[in-house]
Amino acid sequence: MLLLRLEADEEDSGDLIDCDNASHLSKTDKLEKRTVTLGDIEPVPESSPTTAPPPPPTACSEINSASPRNTDSNMSESTLADAIVLAIKTASKETSKIVNEPSKTLADLPSFCGNVSEWIAFRSVYNDTSGLFSNVQNVARIRKALSGEARETCEALIYT
Repeated sequence: MLLLRLEADEEDSGDLIDCDNASHLSKTDKLEKRTVTLGDIEPVPESSPTTAPPPPPTACSEINSASPRNTDSNMSESTLADAIVLAIKTASKETSKIVNEPSKTLADLPSFCGNVSEWIAFRSVYNDTSGLFSNVQNVARIRKALSGEARETCEALIYT
């Protein structure tokens, strides 16, 4: 389980208020401390708190022009945190789909027509990749790879 903690203190929010383009912020604006829990990911131990390095020195107007608070919408910190959580979950799902899909280059078995010289390569590739596919997929792969005498010999077995 992964814990995502978004924190800001009054010192950080005060930096925003001091900027010229931050006139829409008041001294009473405080950034919310929020902890979000994502399932199925191991947490990082919190034995030593770390702080992010300060941003590189730039003009205040440049920072505010890229800041989400400088928009006309009233996006709260909780809405922003929810959007971040959603993006992380979506990326995690897409990554797991990619990892779980077998490679298409592994899908094809070498052709086998019954010649003894082709058997070793056919058998080793099948043994190495059969665990990546279901039984139905493995039978389909064998059907596609067999030809000639080998196909005739196995025809009754793979087409029943």
